Amino acid sequence: MQGTVDVNCNCEADSTTYDCPSIMANYGDNCTDAAGNVGTIDTNCDCEINTTVYDCPNIQANIGDVCTTALGVTGVIDTNCDCATNNTWDCPSLQLNFGDPCTNPNGVNGTIDTNCNCT
Repeated sequence: MQGTVDVNCNCEADSTTYDCPSIMANYGDNCTDAAGNVGTIDTNCDCEINTTVYDCPNIQANIGDVCTTALGVTGVIDTNCDCATNNTWDCPSLQLNFGDPCTNPNGVNGTIDTNCNCT
């Protein structure tokens, strides 16, 4: 039986139902692995570490991500990691310009060519 030890050293049964009862956690809960890395509990009840690499790590965003300025205007993150609000794009559907960094569907890094492909 899972529970919590009270001030009288008695085990009080835990009435919470957990997705992962063996570790008393739910999917999406924050966790820390043995190495001290922070992550979230996945559907296998493992601590999945966030390994996302951001173009702009200080703001945890990538070039082309939607953003909002301090004045509430919607824009996109530009190559300077700023929230740009008045961009004209060479490739509007990608919200990118020729020469911008990109990652193709196979995970290979490249740049946007004049046909709006990541090469």
